[in-house]
Amino acid sequence: MRWLSTMFLLFCSLALSITIAVSIRPLELIVKHILPEGHSVVCIMDKGTNPHLYQLKTSDLRILNEADVIVLVGLEEWAKKVVDMFTDKTMVFADDIFEKDFEQNEHLWLDPVNVLLFSHKLMLRFSQIEPASAERFD
Repeated sequence: MRWLSTMFLLFCSLALSITIAVSIRPLELIVKHILPEGHSVVCIMDKGTNPHLYQLKTSDLRILNEADVIVLVGLEEWAKKVVDMFTDKTMVFADDIFEKDFEQNEHLWLDPVNVLLFSHKLMLRFSQIEPASAERFD
């Protein structure tokens, strides 16, 4: 009986967790810092991969399909395709806030102010996905 209750609790915790797919490691670090424990962040690019040359694989599309939220830089060669395929759950780092700066500097996540602004957008999005835990994202 104890085994059954343990499995039930494990299942419930998995069902309530948010899965975020990110395109590059710096975005993974930002998202991991915001998300409370119990949620997962998956970076589709392996360590040591050149993000400027990366091409999506079938396994990446599976990850993106299963994710609750997809976070992209916006300069990935395949970003527009992903946004078109997963419009409702894709966030692009450069959208809205950074349009002018993005033309001058493609590495916007290196600026702490930009990271704070984008982090706020992420927290609002996570709060919409999991309203019961909204205070944990503050």
